[in-house]
Amino acid sequence: FTKVFPSRIQDYPIFLLIGIFNYAFFQDCTFSAMNSVGNKAGLMKKIYFPRSIVVFAAGGTSVLSYLINFCVLLAIIFVWKGIPPLVWLLPIPVLCLILFSMGLAFLLATMYAHYRDMGQIWGVLLLAIFWVSPVVFDVDALPASISRIVYFNPLTRIFSLFRHYLLYNYFDLREDKEVDAEHQQGVEHRPDVTEDGIVIL
Repeated sequence: FTKVFPSRIQDYPIFLLIGIFNYAFFQDCTFSAMNSVGNKAGLMKKIYFPRSIVVFAAGGTSVLSYLINFCVLLAIIFVWKGIPPLVWLLPIPVLCLILFSMGLAFLLATMYAHYRDMGQIWGVLLLAIFWVSPVVFDVDALPASISRIVYFNPLTRIFSLFRHYLLYNYFDLREDKEVDAEHQQGVEHRPDVTEDGIVIL
């Protein structure tokens, strides 16, 4: 893969797989939950029940499929690189991604119930979100002024956590530049901390 598409990113095939896999869940969860309102409109008119159940059912199906496929992704990474030391932290980004996707799905479902054109609009927005999220690129390789903007995207931090824990095995302890001198001096004397504040395991 890297011979056809040269990249300086370490383990780029796995890097790309992690991004595409998690973005695919985000897309499927939001789309299926949003469309569930329209698909079950006839049933909701005939029988009274909490409308949120429809969205929960559609989103829950996507979550179940995601968790099963996630096990396959882990198996590929374990074969490729072995078991990462920080794999036990994976529930953090997984939970963040599921909660963010489900929350956005409820918002989209509410809008779709009143504006059916929301389906087409969201399809276009998803394409834009794909390219402004670090799916195929490393956000830290961007100029600082651009990376700050990209980090406003919640998916950016979630995808970064996945790669930190599965590929690069480090905590990101970087803080604002206005850090006190005492802290900086302490970091400089720690052999397991790089100049950027990254703890190497």
